[in-house]
Amino acid sequence: MNNPILNLSDVRKTYLTEKKERINALDRIDLDIFENDFVCILGPSGCGKSTLLRLVAGLDRDYQGKIFYKGKLLTSSSHEIGMVFQEYSLLPWRNVIDNVVLGPEFLGKGKRERIEIGMQYLRLVGLDAYTKSYPYELSGGMQQRVAIARSLANDPQILLMDEPFGALDAHTRILLQKELLTIWNKNRKTILFVTHSVDEAVYLSDRIVVMSASPGKMLADIPVDMPRPRKRSDPAYGALVTKLLEMLESEAKT
Repeated sequence: MNNPILNLSDVRKTYLTEKKERINALDRIDLDIFENDFVCILGPSGCGKSTLLRLVAGLDRDYQGKIFYKGKLLTSSSHEIGMVFQEYSLLPWRNVIDNVVLGPEFLGKGKRERIEIGMQYLRLVGLDAYTKSYPYELSGGMQQRVAIARSLANDPQILLMDEPFGALDAHTRILLQKELLTIWNKNRKTILFVTHSVDEAVYLSDRIVVMSASPGKMLADIPVDMPRPRKRSDPAYGALVTKLLEMLESEAKT
């Protein structure tokens, strides 16, 4: 097997409250992510899923343990690791194309090159007709597609996604799940995707990392051996959903 593109070794995270109480958010996380993997992190609210992504993204450096990217210790944020948040976090004063090219602009790329990059990814997410629109003119699903295009425009090797469809209605969520898989098949980025939806994890991922309630520990690392596109009516699909729900229910009782 190839070496992992991302390796987390004995990662622990503790918060100190205003009352000086120590809260353990993550406890002894050991995880390997391989290139082109689509891995979902599944767990109850408050189990440290989003915290884990923030550590990998370099947004929080106050933790114990080690995180390696391509075999090298990760000591700061990297443009090779992009992140899509649940909140679309688009700049309201910038139109769609100017939001998408924000990263290339920071990297000093010229306007013509920036626009070419931006249009490439807007076509990929089906929004090339909305370049001059502003975020407030778009639906929630469209805004999230712009956010995904913006992350891809930085050409990251790893795309971190923190419950990106959590705020959407069920129909839009299903549509964007399908679109995300189409984008992933075309780009083959490595994706680490946080969700609390069992169905979403089974539909999307190659592997599902199940986490315990706080403090977040790894309960299981489960391969999803089903061909895509997956059908929710498939008995194997339903069996895996049931298994995961039972794991989470059992964890909730402890």
